[in-house]
Amino acid sequence: MKPFSRVVALDNNQEDLDAIVRALGRAGYSAIPYLFDVGEFVPPITQPCSGLRLIFSDIHLTPTSSINGVDHAATIGNFLKQIVPTGPYGVIFWSKHEADEHKIVRELISRAPDIGFNLPVFFGFIGK
Repeated sequence: MKPFSRVVALDNNQEDLDAIVRALGRAGYSAIPYLFDVGEFVPPITQPCSGLRLIFSDIHLTPTSSINGVDHAATIGNFLKQIVPTGPYGVIFWSKHEADEHKIVRELISRAPDIGFNLPVFFGFIGK
């Protein structure tokens, strides 16, 4: 069975992931949650999510703040490559670090051809 949802959420913290999924549910969206845990997406992405239109993602998906924007962009870009079969879709970053949003967006735009994913039609940001 192919996964189908219009919305997915990605975070490396289970409590934060649960919070965004609950908030999306209250807003009327059924989101598929993905946890980024020790370099793996949980559940594993076995095939793209048909019909996906919106992705909520934390910007910092590693527990250490010393990881730079290139590493975060690689993780997010790899997720997008695996989960989004076609567009159009948008990415909403939710983070406590709003200042990092523009760095990650620039990295994603510049690295999209190398990583091999189609860019979203928009990026947005909301604070945690």
